[in-house]
Amino acid sequence: MRRSLVALTLLVCVACGDGDSASSETTSTPSPTGPVEIERPSSQVDPEPSPTPVGTEITLGGARAAVLEYQTSVPPAEVAEPGQRWDAALVSSCNDAVTETEATTVAFNERAWQLRDGAGGRYEASTVKYRQFPVPVYPSDINLQIGDCVQGWIVFPVAADAQIESVVWSVDGEDLSTWTLS
Repeated sequence: MRRSLVALTLLVCVACGDGDSASSETTSTPSPTGPVEIERPSSQVDPEPSPTPVGTEITLGGARAAVLEYQTSVPPAEVAEPGQRWDAALVSSCNDAVTETEATTVAFNERAWQLRDGAGGRYEASTVKYRQFPVPVYPSDINLQIGDCVQGWIVFPVAADAQIESVVWSVDGEDLSTWTLS
């Protein structure tokens, strides 16, 4: 799984190149079929990802994802901790790598998704699954082959009074994309 996350991170690095070869350096990363050239800007800092409206699909390297829908206060309310509620996001993810050198498999899981509120609160995906949660459920861990997609609901325990503003997809602490809810 760690190798797959590294592969996804490499895919993101490939997608972040600005195409200006004069201001970038090229490094080689070995792969089963030979070195993969990855351009890294030498003096440029990656900008924060731009907010994306819910329903909009984004592509980063060979990975594609979308937040398709968002629901607040999903059942079962009676099992939420005092002062909390359950919110849910319907998420779609795909491995669209076009060559074996991009990635044969990409790992996706609900831990890569967070909710954020306007006060700076961050809410991780629930590890608890109740049969009353919306279905289909997004998989806990799945390795997608090239061309495969997965779609499902991710449920989050949030503060009862939280004003959730965005759904964020991140890998190894780096935000890849942010979908705005309003």
